[in-house]
Amino acid sequence: MLALLLVLPVQHASADWIVDVYENLGPFSHIDAAISAMQSAGPATSSGAFGVINFSQGGGPFGNFSFDSLFPGNPGDLFGVHVTGEISLAQGLNYFGINHDDGALLRFGGMGTGGIDVIDFPQPTPPINTFGSVSSLFAVNSVSVDLWLYENFGVASLELFHSDAQSTVGGLVRTIPEPGTLALLGIGLFGMGLARRKKV
Repeated sequence: MLALLLVLPVQHASADWIVDVYENLGPFSHIDAAISAMQSAGPATSSGAFGVINFSQGGGPFGNFSFDSLFPGNPGDLFGVHVTGEISLAQGLNYFGINHDDGALLRFGGMGTGGIDVIDFPQPTPPINTFGSVSSLFAVNSVSVDLWLYENFGVASLELFHSDAQSTVGGLVRTIPEPGTLALLGIGLFGMGLARRKKV
């Protein structure tokens, strides 16, 4: 019984993507100008935590996946989005894609000089899938992710997904569990082992 109580919180506990929306910015013609404006804008207008990145204005459906969420705050035209989280990478090539409208940037490893731009589509565009890849010599348990988007006019969309090849849409990307979640999982498994041992 104790083991069951320890395992139950793990089923719903996981790290989420943090999504910050900055309203009334733009219009922009390049993602670098949008990022600079968001970084100097002060606190985000709206924020939220989400299991996956699958957004559209008005709730969609747009892009490759159903069940779109509204952007936090349900902004109108002229806004920017900054998504942060952490994911793990497999050894070898890791392919990713974003469905976006307008310009977008997907960066791994932070916004400093050590970061890697996996996808960089700076100019405005109608909704489009853009693909990129990052190579890793070893499996990496945790890499930080920054995803930026600006929306000028029209209907905004944003999805972040795995890709099996350079132009194939896979599944939506989830973040890695927080260390606390992993600890809860370990405690739960330990408790299940004790419970099983007592029954024998």
